[in-house]
Amino acid sequence: MKINLIMLLFLPDLAYSQNVVQNYPVTNSILSYYLSQYSLGGGFRIVFEETADDYQLSSYSPGNEYSEYEEPNETITIPKSHRLIKGDINGDLKDDFVVSVMTGYGASGFDYTIFIYLSSPGGLQFYKMYNASDLAFCQQQGAYASYFIPTQIKNSVLYGTSECFLADDVRCCPSLRYSTEFIFNNGLIFRKQELIK
Repeated sequence: MKINLIMLLFLPDLAYSQNVVQNYPVTNSILSYYLSQYSLGGGFRIVFEETADDYQLSSYSPGNEYSEYEEPNETITIPKSHRLIKGDINGDLKDDFVVSVMTGYGASGFDYTIFIYLSSPGGLQFYKMYNASDLAFCQQQGAYASYFIPTQIKNSVLYGTSECFLADDVRCCPSLRYSTEFIFNNGLIFRKQELIK
């Protein structure tokens, strides 16, 4: 499904009113966050697409005529509910969520943002978002680019992979990959990292 939207003003209930997203609070919250960011600049043409695994928001410069060959300024990829990482991260015996959202910048690269949602008596609450490169812990290896991709929550530990790109690496293939772990204590706290061979 592809929907063309002209973002001239902020439409906070867009995801609900047009039924373009499953009734799922984490996904809707993230989608609303990015739609609000686009609305600040005004006039962006936003294309919403749904695939089997993801929702995608692609932004195009204002004033350009639509062409299927036009490259977007950026594309936000939000995983669907069955791809969210779920588990008790803070030790309260309730399921929390960790979501990795990719932002692609056309041919110039990509990055990831990690969203944390904690269970509370009132339901799931947004806690914090992190830049995935800040969680990769690749700086000591001399990496020029890096990102952390969370994979699971088990026994209140967040597990994932750190991808570390060195100066000679091409964008597809990092030289170094690490298994990285975090615990939660009023935020993510680095626990340990081991080289993946």
